[in-house]
Amino acid sequence: RQLEEDQKRRAKRARTDVLDRAMIDLLSFYRDVLTTQMGSDVERVNIDLSDAVDQAARTTSPEQSLARIAAIEECRSRLRSNAAPLLAVEALMVQLRPQAEGRRAPCPARAAAGHEVAFVGRGSLPERPPKPGRLWTGVQES
Repeated sequence: RQLEEDQKRRAKRARTDVLDRAMIDLLSFYRDVLTTQMGSDVERVNIDLSDAVDQAARTTSPEQSLARIAAIEECRSRLRSNAAPLLAVEALMVQLRPQAEGRRAPCPARAAAGHEVAFVGRGSLPERPPKPGRLWTGVQES
């Protein structure tokens, strides 16, 4: 029985270590993005990812990079405190997604009716239910 528990513990530790190494790789990527955005002449860690670093630096702000670095650190902290790895990494991926607030995307199903759907950020749902026939997420007339 003790041997089985030790094996489970080692397997869990191995999975956590792999995830932590991946988080460190992500941190180094966003560190390079942030130093590029700030115009620093510090040598990059990810020389082989120069194109991706440059693209991320052009298409995001330093504030977004800092928020992503903080999200990665939070995920590492959660993994160290025995959070479910899948949930911790999923929460991180949601926070690392490209920022969509304020942008508009056409909704094919509603386009025929002359509507455009706005992407919705956190905390932007209305306080009361929408009128019948309206989407909860803020459909705007075109």
